[in-house]
Amino acid sequence: MTRSTQVTTPRYGFTLIEMLVVLAIIGVVLAITISGQRAFNSSTVLSNTAYDVALSVRQAQTYGVSGRVVPKQPSANYGYGIDVSSIPTNNYVLFADTFGTGCSIAASSIKNAPDTKIGDCIYTPNRDIIVHKFKINNNARITGMCVYKGLSTYCSTGSNNPSLSKVDITFVRPNPSAIIIANSERFNRVCIRLSAGDGNRYINVTQIGVISVKPSCTDL
Repeated sequence: MTRSTQVTTPRYGFTLIEMLVVLAIIGVVLAITISGQRAFNSSTVLSNTAYDVALSVRQAQTYGVSGRVVPKQPSANYGYGIDVSSIPTNNYVLFADTFGTGCSIAASSIKNAPDTKIGDCIYTPNRDIIVHKFKINNNARITGMCVYKGLSTYCSTGSNNPSLSKVDITFVRPNPSAIIIANSERFNRVCIRLSAGDGNRYINVTQIGVISVKPSCTDL
């Protein structure tokens, strides 16, 4: 009598618990990836916006140094500047400094030279000529500013000078240096904080005309 041997083929698969564990792991990884991507996108957009603001300051510098002719006033060359007021704000102004006197950086011996400008290096509404009104997009805003001179620092936030709410950065031919004025006083450097969500970028302008975007700035 021949006895047949039956071979049982093993069955492979996942249990319900194993499937739930795998799905949970996939969900966690996906959530981390999406969150990281959103943070990266937000940081990139904020950085690009900060560079746009810095470029507008560079535009004022280019206009001021080149002696760009003001419409309807071709006989005179004026300085050009950026005015930031009313912190927090998502607006600022590029202006031609056509009003006032006393801000020429030229020596008194050449004060009547062609490269000497008229103006006070401060934006005066309805007096100076607005070249362009900038509106910051991408849900970003200017939320703070600090100005520096020697060991003195004045900021729009904090206890040292909470009244600081207006800064003017002006450029006058032939020098590319920046004339930084706040509270009717001239400073050596200004740092402007641009914020969106939980992120910050800082536009730094020095007296010698260096314009840069930084990840941080002292006292802001």
